[in-house]
Amino acid sequence: MMIVNRYYRREGEPTRIDIKLNLDHAKIMQILENPIYKDLKQYDGDVDEAKSSLPLYFFGELKDNTTIYLKDNYGIRTALILDYDKNMSIGDWHETHKGKFEYYMYTSFKHSDAQHRFRVIIPTLQQFYMTAELKACLFEDFPNVDSTTFDNRGFYGPGYYTDNYGYLYSEGPVFNIARVYADRMQAIINRYPTIEDVKQSRAICTEADRAFHAKCILDKARAKMNSVSWTSKGGRFVTLRSTWYYLWQRRDVVEQCEAQEMFDEYNLQPKQLKDLKGYMRSW
Repeated sequence: MMIVNRYYRREGEPTRIDIKLNLDHAKIMQILENPIYKDLKQYDGDVDEAKSSLPLYFFGELKDNTTIYLKDNYGIRTALILDYDKNMSIGDWHETHKGKFEYYMYTSFKHSDAQHRFRVIIPTLQQFYMTAELKACLFEDFPNVDSTTFDNRGFYGPGYYTDNYGYLYSEGPVFNIARVYADRMQAIINRYPTIEDVKQSRAICTEADRAFHAKCILDKARAKMNSVSWTSKGGRFVTLRSTWYYLWQRRDVVEQCEAQEMFDEYNLQPKQLKDLKGYMRSW
């Protein structure tokens, strides 16, 4: 099952969730098999306006489930969505990836034989948050995707105004995103510049200098922590570990008590607190 939030763009109104769905294979196929037809005459021939009237789907949960508004509220994800607008044909993509993992594909509203535009839904074995490290890995593995594919956003559902619509389903194992990317993400984290670069430049001379650089480092750590919700279950192990490791690498500047105070700002759950306590022992 994939949790999906559906919404519509309405001019001059805040974006709010229309309905929360739990999609299994049969329900996904039902959506793909029943695309929404748009008669351009109703939109004075404006293709973009017709497209914008289609429903959008965010494949994931809301960060704050107490509100239905979507702005800055994209949370944990339940599938990878790939968006292709150019430089990739449906046939080439299918031949490259068929059988490797389960996926659903459908053509976008402006798809044509001359320029293939399509989306791929890849269910994942684990729910996950999109981090900078994961995004870097995905761009390597899925070249030619739209540059905003992995941003916090929704994707238009199946729709058409010509006869060029098509879809397909490819069987395969459910994509194990944790197994595929955990080591590669950690390798990226390991390549981050350490504070030794700052020290060698003689930028730290006094306690005031140290405090200034520590604050900059802690602010970056907070940005990483703020990218996920710490009050819901699942999907946060990599973020907690990578944030701690980022600070641990800079422990010549950031003091342990400063790191602990930052983590205390978050409502960590018992399992998260246990993990963090284990990490902090090696400070």
